[in-house]
Amino acid sequence: MIENIFMFILGFILISITLLIFIRMKCYTNTFHEICYMELDKEKMLETNGKCKGLAGGDRHSNYLSYECIDCPYFNEEIWNRMEGK
Repeated sequence: MIENIFMFILGFILISITLLIFIRMKCYTNTFHEICYMELDKEKMLETNGKCKGLAGGDRHSNYLSYECIDCPYFNEEIWNRMEGK
């Protein structure tokens, strides 16, 4: 009986920690993209529709697009491809 209670508490703690780590990572990602967007807006580097063109800095696997831009909600892949001549 005590073993079952111990396993339940241990499982609950592990699930809670995993959830907190996931939430923390998600918040960091959104914050990073928002900060990047605000900086690009300040530098007047956004398209007229408010979308981001992306930043160079990756490698051939990312088509030389910075890896931070790949999952960004502000990034417009169509603009990036047009700039790259595709």
